[in-house]
Amino acid sequence: MSLHWFDYLLCPDQLTSQLESGSLAKTDIDTLLKELLTNLLNSQNMGFFTENPFELWFCESSEKKVPVLRNLCLQLVSSLNWRLGDLEQILPPPLLLYILQAYIQSQSCSGTQELNKVSAHLDLFFVEIAQPGPVLHSLVIFHRWVLRTYMQCRTPHRLERGSNVMVPGVKRDPALIFRDQTNNLVLNLVSTSLRFLQEILQADLAPASLPTPKSFSGANLFSIPVWENLRDCDQNLFKSLLAYDLGCCYFFNEDYTSSRACFSSYFKYSESLPSPPPSDIQEAKLNGYVKCLGLVPLSPSAKSNNIKFLESAKDQLETLISALEADTFAREISDIEIDNTEGEIKKRMSSNPAKKELITSLEILTLIRRTLKGLPLTGRGLNQLENMGEHGNLVLEQQVNKILGQGSARDKVLIRNLVQKLILFGIIPPTSQIAAAFPEKFCYLDLEEKNTSLPADDNLCETFNLKSICKYNAAVQLLGSFKVPILTGLAKSLRPGVQVTQRWHVEDHYQRLLKNSNINNVDDISIILSKVNQLKKMQRWDEATQMLMDLSAELASQMNSVHGVTLSRIIEGDRLCVEMQKNLEMEEKGEDPKDQGDTGLKSQALSVLNSGDNNVNLLQELCLNLVLRDGDWESVSKCGLRGGAVPTLAKALTNLFVSITSNNSQSTKKLGREVWDLMVPYVSANANKRKEQTASPIKDRNQVQRFLEKIRNLDLALLVLSLLATLFNVARDDPSTELLSTFPSVWPTGLTTNQSIQDKLVVDLLQGVLYSYQKRFPMDPNILQISADLNFANNNYRTALSQYTEMVAIRTDFFEQPIEQAVLSECCISRMVRCCSEMGRLIQAVVLGQLSQEPNYSQIFKYLEDRDTNDAADSLYTCIWDMTILEFAMSLHTRRGEVARRRHVLSCIMQLELNTNNEQEIKREAANIRKSIFFRSLALQLFIAV
Repeated sequence: MSLHWFDYLLCPDQLTSQLESGSLAKTDIDTLLKELLTNLLNSQNMGFFTENPFELWFCESSEKKVPVLRNLCLQLVSSLNWRLGDLEQILPPPLLLYILQAYIQSQSCSGTQELNKVSAHLDLFFVEIAQPGPVLHSLVIFHRWVLRTYMQCRTPHRLERGSNVMVPGVKRDPALIFRDQTNNLVLNLVSTSLRFLQEILQADLAPASLPTPKSFSGANLFSIPVWENLRDCDQNLFKSLLAYDLGCCYFFNEDYTSSRACFSSYFKYSESLPSPPPSDIQEAKLNGYVKCLGLVPLSPSAKSNNIKFLESAKDQLETLISALEADTFAREISDIEIDNTEGEIKKRMSSNPAKKELITSLEILTLIRRTLKGLPLTGRGLNQLENMGEHGNLVLEQQVNKILGQGSARDKVLIRNLVQKLILFGIIPPTSQIAAAFPEKFCYLDLEEKNTSLPADDNLCETFNLKSICKYNAAVQLLGSFKVPILTGLAKSLRPGVQVTQRWHVEDHYQRLLKNSNINNVDDISIILSKVNQLKKMQRWDEATQMLMDLSAELASQMNSVHGVTLSRIIEGDRLCVEMQKNLEMEEKGEDPKDQGDTGLKSQALSVLNSGDNNVNLLQELCLNLVLRDGDWESVSKCGLRGGAVPTLAKALTNLFVSITSNNSQSTKKLGREVWDLMVPYVSANANKRKEQTASPIKDRNQVQRFLEKIRNLDLALLVLSLLATLFNVARDDPSTELLSTFPSVWPTGLTTNQSIQDKLVVDLLQGVLYSYQKRFPMDPNILQISADLNFANNNYRTALSQYTEMVAIRTDFFEQPIEQAVLSECCISRMVRCCSEMGRLIQAVVLGQLSQEPNYSQIFKYLEDRDTNDAADSLYTCIWDMTILEFAMSLHTRRGEVARRRHVLSCIMQLELNTNNEQEIKREAANIRKSIFFRSLALQLFIAV
């Protein structure tokens, strides 16, 4: 079978039969079409463009081969189903323009239809030319090609270098000859094509039928008198392709509103199609248009709401609110994403009134989302609502109505509570449309602040002379009363006593005494003491003290009884314990505590310690801490405390501290060993095997930890931390993570019993004590250093670096004083460098490496060579004062060809104060200035504002 174009010129019917039989492959059709058009245009010596740029060129050649070749080309094009994408891949724009003009010229036009005048296309009756269809189809496909070629020629392309000079005697290339004329024609017609296609799309028209290859196999004329052998047109496909090309061109011209409407029409028409033609519809570009315009594609389930929200937040802010509204109930968008988006919008568009409404809508939707999550209304939310204006009220009303219509029962309750709060705070009036959406009346008094204490005059139930109701009323009054006379009177109406006392919790030191005592009215006393215990838990110290004093007065008549005297003494000790707890709470709040009573709390504490009274829980611990707070070591050493975990440890610590302050090294070693032996059982695995250990080692350990946590003397606290830090070092046995403390040489670290120390027990004890000391002594650098070392040992590098920086800030008055070796030791410097390297902040590690007396240049140079750093990189070069490091950086950037960085390093090297010939004082001052700048920037990054 011959594929030479001249054979088909001699026998045109041969092509028709081959196309009907399907014997021509797709590649054969492509090759043949291009050859036919190339030879046809080579015979057009005068070209195929008119002088009027708004008119099409219709051929009027008298040569018989011209109409034959044109019809052969039209047959091949129709065999490709008029797919414009396939035709663009086969033919360059000039050849495709020629065949599309030939298709328009082939229409049988009446006198009123001058299709060669493009401006006249807008005056045609579209309904008439849609029947039978080739006229409308030829015009639409031509104008679609104009839009597509317009976008192509206006988009920069990188062309391959080659010679464009025509050599005589060589076949000409019409694609090159007529390229510029084609582009000029397209640029002139694009506006008309947009209007024409827009009117066709709005009219919702499509051709009824399309020509087939056999339609062009009749008479070899330029125009076909009557259309025959037509096939039905897929109207949805026709409209979807038209809408797609029109939407692409609008998007190219940055008319996003029109583009969005066209793409919406595309999705409407293409919904019933199995799949769009890949040559005409590029899926990747379509997805890009959809993302930018914020449209919902045919398969919206592929994207979650948070992805749509983030895509809308980048450029297309018009769809931001709709994406957030769609996620009201799904809640796929996180609060962090919303806060970041709101912050960016406020930075960029705070001066635009329209964008302020966008911010208001975003704030209202965020408030609704928080409410539906069950979160409370905050002060920030109230401030935003006070300035929301009429637009905010409208958005809020829409959201409330939406939740009332679509939300669950829980959502409706939450939104009702929100509206009630807004009315209470005066954000919206009670007569507003939002409040009218709720048929039930709001009770505004429900949100008023009320006293948590129960009233004394409760509304009691009517008794109807029934004993059960009388007991119920008495029980209700008993729950809400904290007065001793009232409690004793109510208890009498709730006999027998077992029913009253079995559910009341009395503290252990009272329970042991009341269990086997002959005191009168034991039930009444149990109820009163249980009430005192409740008041302690609620930290209502004054009421608890008053109840204990009233109870002590009630028991004055029973002083002849041995148990009565003992109970009165315990009550007096409990009252002192309550006052000390109140005193401790005031100190922790920063208030100035005042001694209570005539003799003062401290003198009472000393008397308790001298008497050895340990009947009341916590009393000895509180007395010891109160006496140790003022440094009264002698009183603690000479007090008559009985044996116990806390008193023994307190005496040993006091004696050790006195020995340290007196600089008695021999006694210090001995007493240090004593304290060490006392603490080791509480952090060892075999603690319960010691003979000296009590029946409850866990209880003793908790008492010791509670006592150590409540120490209020800074010097003693540092001694305790030094002990715990040394225990940690022995348990961890890792020199690289040892904790640095104030008194490291006091403790015996080489004992054989140290092998039983457990790491976990030491860490738990150290963390609890350290947390308490940090709250009590927040400005002590030694405590901060131990905390930083502990975080470093536990691989919490960011926290460790932050605390090291805070320690330096405290020691140097926030970097106002020079950062010398006494401020930051070599060990701390190396650990800060390690923290920065673990966090990926390599240039910060380089700057910190200079602080060492002998910098590790090999390590520093490796950090400089690494390109992957998570800090400010070369902008930190201004904080480097070591000339060796700067010269290496200069050489490094020169080898890499990094001109800008090399210039930056050179400007740092040229600073006069860094000249190596300067005096030592000048260089030291230059280093101090750079240290201060660097640590301030480090503090700005690491310190968290509260």
